[in-house]
Amino acid sequence: MKIKSISEHFFEYFVKNESRLEKDYPGIKFNRFIEEYCDYDHSKPSDEFFMENPAFLEKIRLGVPLEYINFKSFFYKEEFYVNSDVLIPRSETEILCEKAIEFINKNYHEDFTVYDIGTGSGVIPLTIAIEIKKPLNISACDISQDALAVANINYDNLFSKINNKTKINFEIRDRLDSFSTKVDLITSNPPYIKEVSDKGGVHHQADSYEPHMALYLKDAEYDEWFDTLFKQVNTSLKEKGLFIMEGHEDHLGNQKELAQKYFNTITVLKDYTQRDRFLLCQNI
Repeated sequence: MKIKSISEHFFEYFVKNESRLEKDYPGIKFNRFIEEYCDYDHSKPSDEFFMENPAFLEKIRLGVPLEYINFKSFFYKEEFYVNSDVLIPRSETEILCEKAIEFINKNYHEDFTVYDIGTGSGVIPLTIAIEIKKPLNISACDISQDALAVANINYDNLFSKINNKTKINFEIRDRLDSFSTKVDLITSNPPYIKEVSDKGGVHHQADSYEPHMALYLKDAEYDEWFDTLFKQVNTSLKEKGLFIMEGHEDHLGNQKELAQKYFNTITVLKDYTQRDRFLLCQNI
């Protein structure tokens, strides 16, 4: 009996389980599915299928995110290492990076400083460092030492693509607590989902596998948490500096009102689906 190729076997599996796969992996296509298996198995689609790595399908049945199965995620123009200690980078966050890069290019000077709050895997500061070819001083923080370990792995992997005079530092910090430096640009993709009232809108896969401390804030502490963040950012920005923050579409309007206590120029930007997603805050 002819042994099926990996491609033939997985095509049959994909068709048979398409509805379940769509539930766990919205929008997944067969080409992505087979690519992920071959990456995991170190094989080619045309190779004969002997099921030497059953763990892949076991993880698929459990709904483990593909990015956590192969420990990688593509963001902007690069491949980043990820594991369950950090959020999986989303494409909408690329808009935040684009705005940051645009601001730096327009306002660049020697000793330009960037600070990223809640950096996770480090995709925001590292993307900025790669795209800006001139030297920068970049620092980034997270409350998770495990997340910072991932960020440092990504820095080591991408080091050769960054200007050799750019300085990058990852540190443990909650927002800007005990921060005394003035910087030109502050970026953040903080936890912005209310733990109770917003949870129904969270995909079950994200809730099951991604780190809750990077996703959720307690409902009762939500406004106070962001008010503190805006106050700290205002204190830490240089004159005409910029703060760019990703947020929840249902709460950005209220957060804009909170930010108006500290900034005189605030813009709300939409994501690729035309939902309110970002706040840009300045004092001009």
